[in-house]
Formats: sequence, structure tokens, C-alpha cells
Amino acid sequence: MHFTISKIVFNDPLYYNLKASKLLSSGLTLGYQTYIASKGASVNKGTSVNVLTTVNSTSLDQLVCCLQHATTPVTCLQLRGSNLKDASKSFNEAFADPPTGQGNVSIHHSTAGDLYNQSYFFKSDASGLVYSSVEINNTPLMPQPLENAEVYNESLISLGNLNQDMSSGVHPGCMSLGLFLKYYFAHIVSLENLQQGDFYKSGLDGKASALNIAWKMVFDNTTAGFVPHIFAKTTRIAQINEGHSVVVIV
Repeated sequence: MHFTISKIVFNDPLYYNLKASKLLSSGLTLGYQTYIASKGASVNKGTSVNVLTTVNSTSLDQLVCCLQHATTPVTCLQLRGSNLKDASKSFNEAFADPPTGQGNVSIHHSTAGDLYNQSYFFKSDASGLVYSSVEINNTPLMPQPLENAEVYNESLISLGNLNQDMSSGVHPGCMSLGLFLKYYFAHIVSLENLQQGDFYKSGLDGKASALNIAWKMVFDNTTAGFVPHIFAKTTRIAQINEGHSVVVIV
């Protein structure tokens, strides 16, 4: 594995003089985003499930909450028909060939794998979910717990679909709310100023204290266990001074 990088060298010393002057004074500041991952203990889908974690940050931008099955084999691919011994199917073939007796591929079906074109390891199954809510320091981010359809809609909003062109869309296999819950579930909340344009350090400031995050779910059944994950996207500032001195402002 390797990578290449293009290097630009200026013949005029003006740039290098300006950079040296900046390093000797206030230093260079670079903003970047990173993720803090929190993995909970395996639990069963009882009536209610609470997941707790803490994050230290001066700019908490986004929370991505998802579920992973308690047992996580990498194989097999969940795409319907992809694991047939002598006639395995690609995604386009599975998409174009609905299950027997169904003439429309958009109809939800129970055939194992459906059109989820990914490994079992990445499946986020929240089947049976009734409500989901996220709190930070005991303050709910929404006035009331969200139902399934609201979780889906708010997650799309948090990804910026109403404010900017992401040049992407929903996976073709996510054709219904039931399939979203069965394979693709994620409860995403944003604390950013979602817009195109300049770089903003606009997340929630922890004020040098830990941000206590609580993800609360209510299910209507008890099924196989799962492992909850919370990914916190944060903005940090790297300050570079003379002599290769680097300070990260969390």
C-alpha cells in the first residue's frame, strides 16, 4: 500500500517568509473533524434500553447511533441470492429479479437478505423499535421521543439533505421503513450549522466539562441481543508553532 502527494515549491521566498512569521507569532491553526466511538455492552431488546456515554469536546457536531448484532460474523453477504452455490447474483441482478410471486421489486419481502448489499457485520437491526430519543446532560434534543418515521426523517435532515446537495441519496435497497429498521437503522442528530460555504466551528461546547450522552430506546418485543454504538463527530483545532510544536485544542 502506498500513496503519492504533489509538492509545490515557490521560487519567490515571500510565502516561506510569511509562514515563518506566522509560526513565530500566533502559529498556524488548522480545523479538522474526527470521530469518538463508544461501544456499549450487549443487551436484549427489552421494553426499554438506555445507552450512556461521555464526550469531552469544545465542539460536538453530530451523534450517530446504531446497533450491531451480538454475534458479528463477517460473512455472508446479505444480498438476496448472492450466496447461491452455482448461480449467485449481483446487486443489479437481484434488484431486477423480484422474489417469486411478486411482480414489483419495490414491494417489501421477507426473503433473507433482501437488497441489503453488505455483510452481516454491518447490519443495524432495530426491528420492533417504537421510540428513540437522545439526551445531552439530561436535556432532550427533541421535545418528545421520536417514532420510527421521525427517526428516519430527522436523520436525513442531520445529514444535510435540506441544506446542501450531498451528491448522494438513499441506498436502492432501503425501499421502506421496515427495511430501514431491519438493515440500515441509524439515529443521527446534528448540532451543527448545516449549510454550504465556509468552515465553521459550530458544534456544542462542553465548556471544559464532560458531555453526558444518553440514548434511550423503547421496543415492542424482546428478540436477539445487540451491541449499541454511538459515534460522536467533533471538531478540533491543531495549532502548529515553530519547531514542529503541535498543540491539539479538543
